[in-house]
Amino acid sequence: MRKWFGLVMSLSLLIGSLFFACSNSSKDSVDGDLDGIFVSASGSDTSGNGSQALPFATLTMALSIAAEGDSIFLDTTEDIYDSTLTITADNLVITGGYNAEWDEDASATACLIITDSTGFVLSEIDGFELLNLSLEVASGSAAGENSIGLLVANSNNIVLQGVTVFTGNGVNGAVSQLSGYVFGTVPDGNDGDASTGGAAVTYTSVNGETSTGGAGGDPAAGGENGLNGFPAGAGGQGSTAGSGLPGSDGADGSDGSDGVSATVPGTMSATGWTAAPGGAGEDGTVGQGGGGGCSGDSSGGGGSGAPGGGGGAGAGPSQGGGASIAVCSYQSDIQISDSILETGIAGNGGNGVFGQSGQYGGSGGLGAGFVATYGGNGGRGGTGGASGGAAGGISVGILYYGTIPVIDTVIYVPGSAGLGGMHANAGEDGIDGVAMQTLEMNWF
Repeated sequence: MRKWFGLVMSLSLLIGSLFFACSNSSKDSVDGDLDGIFVSASGSDTSGNGSQALPFATLTMALSIAAEGDSIFLDTTEDIYDSTLTITADNLVITGGYNAEWDEDASATACLIITDSTGFVLSEIDGFELLNLSLEVASGSAAGENSIGLLVANSNNIVLQGVTVFTGNGVNGAVSQLSGYVFGTVPDGNDGDASTGGAAVTYTSVNGETSTGGAGGDPAAGGENGLNGFPAGAGGQGSTAGSGLPGSDGADGSDGSDGVSATVPGTMSATGWTAAPGGAGEDGTVGQGGGGGCSGDSSGGGGSGAPGGGGGAGAGPSQGGGASIAVCSYQSDIQISDSILETGIAGNGGNGVFGQSGQYGGSGGLGAGFVATYGGNGGRGGTGGASGGAAGGISVGILYYGTIPVIDTVIYVPGSAGLGGMHANAGEDGIDGVAMQTLEMNWF
């Protein structure tokens, strides 16, 4: 990848003084020596003081003492390693392409290597220049993590010139998770006896829904009806006095609706890019309680119906694929020239999974005496809905929302987009990501 930076370095050094005239004048003193803070791989963050003679080893250390308008110079004869760099002062200028003697050097093409998955972060900054530098940013590591070269939000007068940005790969999004319920035990219906019908029984599922088996008819001359189960519905009817019929079984609960797969690539905010998730499935509903059995005479009561089982949990959302983005600009004024933006492979969207099966209902209670009947069984809880597939990750040179970046002589080397995740059931799969030079968020 570094062959590109050598090309940019050569072009930049051919126009020498013109190139540096674009940067902050505070870096050149009256006698022509560089004036600023200095960073070199051979320096030290403990014994160094940021001078040419005693440079720091990291840009992090240089930024910790930098004030508004300061210039920072990098010896790029060797790679410099660092973590995510957050810019907090306005009008900073960071320039690479120097050797250990602090002369401009066309062979000083080593990189600033960021070992995290985000290179620079700028928020509400007024003025920043990154000049003559090659930046490599690590791939993401956690599921769905992005790799972003520069994340710029709500900032103005941001200039990238003679810069090469290599971003790593995005990470595949996580597959949908099913955190199924740990169901309690559904009680059976109560038996009738010589003096009373079986009492109604209620069960409360883990998600708070209740189901009740209808009470059995009490002993009485001519008999007594069994009561209907709850929730109300087509099943779970109590039997009619003296009919000799049992209470009817409760109806099964309704299956939860499936989640919808991602239909857009994602969303952008001041904190960056988030690929669209696949929709979660809804919980199934509780099964209906069985109807109570009737009594036929005074010799014994009918058995009560049993409660229905709890509904299964819906599958959770699947995660969008991680992106690879060289420059992510949100509501910012940014200029990019004489630069190369190379992005990596975006992650695939996470797949959906099926929801949890519903719980079986209890068994109806027995009737007592000569003609009393048993209660109906409880219905099974509905199955939880399946989840949809998430969006595939994007691989984009410049992603922006708001002000259109000013671009002059930029070479783009986009990677590949991630595939959308698969829907677990019969729904559409998640949308694939895109691989583009630039992408405006109003594009979709």
